[in-house]
Amino acid sequence: MAGKKPTEGAAIQFQCETYDYHNIAQGSSGTCYFVYTNTGTEPLVLSSVSTSCGCTVPYWSKKPLLPGKSAKIKVVYNTSQLGNFRKVISVKSNATNTPSAVLRIKGKVVSAKQTKRA
Repeated sequence: MAGKKPTEGAAIQFQCETYDYHNIAQGSSGTCYFVYTNTGTEPLVLSSVSTSCGCTVPYWSKKPLLPGKSAKIKVVYNTSQLGNFRKVISVKSNATNTPSAVLRIKGKVVSAKQTKRA
């Protein structure tokens, strides 16, 4: 990023926008992280992080993120139900480049017996 001028105001950049659990064991943690960086010139504030259903819970810092710094959004998916899943996490912030971002998680919850055989 050498030589690239920072975006005026707050700006958000995610390392990745989709997390694929692939096959995950039923009853396991279901935790993943989305790393983001403030690539702007002003502090970045995430005003809300919401999910498409109650089976997915996000955790994030409400503190302003200074320019050039990175932070994580922790997402916990409830792995109690077997089968494929695709969920959406909506992120709203004061970023001038992307005030509304969409993150995704996907995968397949399999029985613990299946993961031990693999």
